[in-house]
Amino acid sequence: MLTEEQKKQISDALDAYVVEKGISYNTVAKGCRVSATYFSYIKKGDYFVPSQHGETVIPDSLFTKIARYVEFSLEKESWKRVMTAETIIIEQKLIEAKENGTFKAIIGASGCGKTYTVDHFVAREKHSHVYRITVGCLHKVSDVISDLTDEMRLMVKGKTQVGKLRAIENKISKIYSSGGTPLIIIDEAENLKLPVFGFVKQLYDILIKNGKKEKMCGIVLIGTEQLTRKIEKMSVRDKEGMPQFTRRIKAGVELIDHREWYKDKGFVNYVTELTGEKDIVTLLKGMANNYGEVNDYLQPAMRNADKYGEPFTLQFFKEEYRVGTDN
Repeated sequence: MLTEEQKKQISDALDAYVVEKGISYNTVAKGCRVSATYFSYIKKGDYFVPSQHGETVIPDSLFTKIARYVEFSLEKESWKRVMTAETIIIEQKLIEAKENGTFKAIIGASGCGKTYTVDHFVAREKHSHVYRITVGCLHKVSDVISDLTDEMRLMVKGKTQVGKLRAIENKISKIYSSGGTPLIIIDEAENLKLPVFGFVKQLYDILIKNGKKEKMCGIVLIGTEQLTRKIEKMSVRDKEGMPQFTRRIKAGVELIDHREWYKDKGFVNYVTELTGEKDIVTLLKGMANNYGEVNDYLQPAMRNADKYGEPFTLQFFKEEYRVGTDN
């Protein structure tokens, strides 16, 4: 249950967010799907609304929706973002694709920070036409189109797949014509199947090289080396459309070198800044194989330290995982 202080913090965070982003309260209300009536009271700092029986308390769930939308954490942060060499490169490539309307594939090993960086990029750019979908091994073309139209908030009920594709093209064209730089991100792209590669090629043809307005929208695939191997294998086998797809993506493949991640000074700075414990670096180098695993080890331990009211130290970490102790 939220306290009055937490509700006030959310209301203050809402005010700050509107000012920082230069948007209206109505935009936020629609974005987090809170009714205009409730929203008008919340933004005034009033947490009750009139009803037939006097006053009704605004549900905590609505405050939570607003907090999530304006990126306000209700919990004490034990994990904070630290930029590594890998995340800096990934973000740079996302910005390039967005500003220049190019087609890229960002390829990196599992745990190097791809999805983590994309999450932060999308959250920061949520009001500048960035559309991100994540594909799984069961995704068909219809699923990808459905996810994309949902993300773009297009009203396409009853339309054919071609009709939905045209709706996507029309929206992107309007954004581009008004000076916007839209970007479509497809995460975990190593799961793409042949028909979906064909769909992505079609997106490229209508949004980047359509003969009318070139480079209306950047498209970025995020994946592991399985993606490049899959593309190469399908191209060699002359699978339908894959040689053409390969030609379009070839110059845009960006490899994130993560082989000696633990030797990077960024790793030492990353862990030291997170924990305040430089001595933990050597121990983690032997336990983790990538930044994702570092996260998996550190975050639960740091939260437990906070939960128990104890300082996070090297000794606390060792006891949590029973490493380097006599037990």
